[in-house]
Amino acid sequence: MFCGKCGRELEDDCTFCPMCGAKVNNEIVEETSKKDVIQNNITENNNTSATVTKNIVRKNGDNKKGIIVLAIIIIIVILLVVSLIIIFMNLSKQSTSNNETDATVQSAENIEPNQENILITYDGGSITQDRFLVYYKMFYDYLKSYGYTDEEIVDEIVLKTIADDMILNEAIKNNIELSKEEIDEIENTFKDEEYIDYIKNELEINVDDFKEVYYNDYKIQSYLEVLSEEATDDEIEEYIKSKYTDSESIDMTEYETSHILITDFDTAQDVLERAKKGEDFANLAKEYSEDTPTANLGGKYYVYDDGNTVDEYANTVFSMNVGEIYNELVSTYYGYHIIKLDAKNENARVNNKNERLEYVSDLFDNSAKNSNYKINEEKMDKLLNSIS
Repeated sequence: MFCGKCGRELEDDCTFCPMCGAKVNNEIVEETSKKDVIQNNITENNNTSATVTKNIVRKNGDNKKGIIVLAIIIIIVILLVVSLIIIFMNLSKQSTSNNETDATVQSAENIEPNQENILITYDGGSITQDRFLVYYKMFYDYLKSYGYTDEEIVDEIVLKTIADDMILNEAIKNNIELSKEEIDEIENTFKDEEYIDYIKNELEINVDDFKEVYYNDYKIQSYLEVLSEEATDDEIEEYIKSKYTDSESIDMTEYETSHILITDFDTAQDVLERAKKGEDFANLAKEYSEDTPTANLGGKYYVYDDGNTVDEYANTVFSMNVGEIYNELVSTYYGYHIIKLDAKNENARVNNKNERLEYVSDLFDNSAKNSNYKINEEKMDKLLNSIS
């Protein structure tokens, strides 16, 4: 007989297998053939081998998955690092750009003028030759066209530079800052090559000096608007009346009009007929008017008896009734106007933004005249001679 475990041939009276120590079952009636035992062992070994192979495959698969996961993690980390570097570089670039802009905006605040460059002094401040030169070249032709003599032009520009300097100093004290939109608008203006060429070759002004005055003017206008809004209606009414010798003849009415400006006569005539037939005036203005600022508002335009509106337009409005669309086109330097009078607001001229700004500007103009200013005549003569 044979051992049922290892297949060794045994003596008939064996109780234990001398090879593997397995107990021999002497009660087995049928002997197991050696071939069957060996086959069983092969099957068991194959099963064991298959199990081991599966474990090896599983382990190899697990290793591959681990490598893939690790690779993905490394890629993600690299991308994060690159992204952080790009963000940091952009922030640095933006910070540099902002610093440069801030430096331009604050140049008038932080840089003490060179004493040798000072041309005008006044109570509380001074004007450099560089700044006066920018103003002179900016306003000379304009004032000349209105009949000012060269001497009068110098006097006007001296007072203008002093008044603006006073306003700018007050604006700085009151923390008036330009908006991002205003700064972007200025910077975009100075990216225009044609404009830069005009400054250099036509005006013959140093671009940096001109840009500084440009920034200052934005801040000056911003502060004047604040002051004009703070002025009381009584102050504005008194100011308006002070411009007339006969206060009884003053028209304090605000005329609320809508208009459509078109340069082509035939188109203007056609739109006028459509408006008279009842088409929505505001929609027609938005579609056809070439006066873009008012077109976006449906043609809305306020008129006052202040001389700031062209006579043809103003005189037509003063003759109209509320709700009326003027029967004819009104021709002005700008083109053909279709005019509708929407309302007459009594005693509302104090709302006139132009006159409110004039009021606060005149306050500084008067301060400039009384500022005990002194001009270095020798430097002024040399400066003017260098221009001509």
